[in-house]
Amino acid sequence: MEGLAKTGLKPLRVGFNGNVRKSLAEYSLDHKLEIHPLHPTLVTTVKEAEKTLRQVQDLTKALKELNKKLWEAKTPKKSMIERERKMQAGLILTRTQHKNLQRRIYAIQQEMLREVVAAADVVSAGFDLDDSRLIKGLSFADLHDMCYCCVHGSQCN
Repeated sequence: MEGLAKTGLKPLRVGFNGNVRKSLAEYSLDHKLEIHPLHPTLVTTVKEAEKTLRQVQDLTKALKELNKKLWEAKTPKKSMIERERKMQAGLILTRTQHKNLQRRIYAIQQEMLREVVAAADVVSAGFDLDDSRLIKGLSFADLHDMCYCCVHGSQCN
């Protein structure tokens, strides 16, 4: 990889973090994604999604407890019934927010990946790129100018 970089090419090492030598870390996909301009946005969105998921879990638990009380009450109060209705609506809204955040995370990840791969002149992998989930979302058009330097007996085009 260093040799490719010295010739002016922009190499990209796709592999699992434990398999990338420290001397090649600056060329690794993980490193490139960590320094990508969208990385802070991704981190913030992931934290937001985690918070929203906890809210869904808390609301689900509280709603279950309220439903138990409603079931046990012979004649539940109107305020209790109204509270249950509002909690149901809040749960639906929070679940929708969480799903939207998950979609946003996926979109950000795909944009980052496309940009990092597109910026590389050479992609090196320690596995068969055809089997890689890392580039499954990329179309042939995204990769048409790429040269693959495949390692460990994988197919080369």
